[in-house]
Amino acid sequence: MALHALHWTAQDRIGEIDAEWLDALPEKVPSVRDADHSYIWYSSTANDDTVLILLPWLLVGTVDAYGSGTLLQRARALLWIERTLTQPGLARADTIVENWWRAEVLYGLQYVLERSEPAGAAG
Repeated sequence: MALHALHWTAQDRIGEIDAEWLDALPEKVPSVRDADHSYIWYSSTANDDTVLILLPWLLVGTVDAYGSGTLLQRARALLWIERTLTQPGLARADTIVENWWRAEVLYGLQYVLERSEPAGAAG
């Protein structure tokens, strides 16, 4: 999510970060249900739960970084995206109970789709 935000704010100054991102793509593709959970206690009786769903933001970050990659990095990124999009759990992503979870996964998929269309092909 941070890389995506950087692409909106520092677009032409993050080529090195993009290259590092592409080099560090995980070998194991995360499932639709993989997430990082953090809990911040702000009083003795309440906490703030944060859930970062990994798959959609890894897809979005990879698509954002793709244009800055070398030929080899782009090839690896395309293979990684293909493995991600063809994993069995993704076809059932719309059956996840939490609506906000579903929305983030669908956002990531829509982002990939929009950026994979040739220029001028979108209607």
